[in-house]
Amino acid sequence: MIEIRFDENKIRQVERMLAEIPEAMPRVMSRGLNRTATEARTLTSRRLSQSTGLRVKDVRDRIAVERASSKNWRSAIRFRAGGLPIVRFPHEQTSEGITWRPSRNKTILIRHAFLATMRASGHTGVFLRARYAKGRFIPMKGRPKREAIYEQKVRLQDVFASSLAEMDQVYIESLARLEKNIHDQVQLILRRRAG
Repeated sequence: MIEIRFDENKIRQVERMLAEIPEAMPRVMSRGLNRTATEARTLTSRRLSQSTGLRVKDVRDRIAVERASSKNWRSAIRFRAGGLPIVRFPHEQTSEGITWRPSRNKTILIRHAFLATMRASGHTGVFLRARYAKGRFIPMKGRPKREAIYEQKVRLQDVFASSLAEMDQVYIESLARLEKNIHDQVQLILRRRAG
């Protein structure tokens, strides 16, 4: 989760600018925070896409925006629960298993993994037999003599957290955008007030 906070001194500065219309303060803050959170989701999606090779849409769909309200001046972005199939990352079948790249400079080998397409759904994924995934034989449901297989997935927040430089850049850029977005909202209110 990335949470951006507006400095207390800057909040007081905004309050002084809106001294004649204090009822506008909650609207200014919530709109500025929400715009910043939406921009942070876009920025995070683009940066993760560039560093991992994933499609921007695949990343953006897994990031939720917690919106601020006029009573709760807090917004954040957080990764949704659940894993992203490893097949979506750049990958390659080798004699030892599947190698995949969570980032440009990192390659991970999943021993004994293989690519397969499910007949029923047509979904292609990276799979691992139960003996390698769970450490023991587990039968398929309804087919006791066949071994179960498990699709390999990774949590996107783990991929993002492994790149601290990316996280820091998103945070720094989002702080600057928050200040600009609040300032834009103040100017909009003041222009409307002036007529």
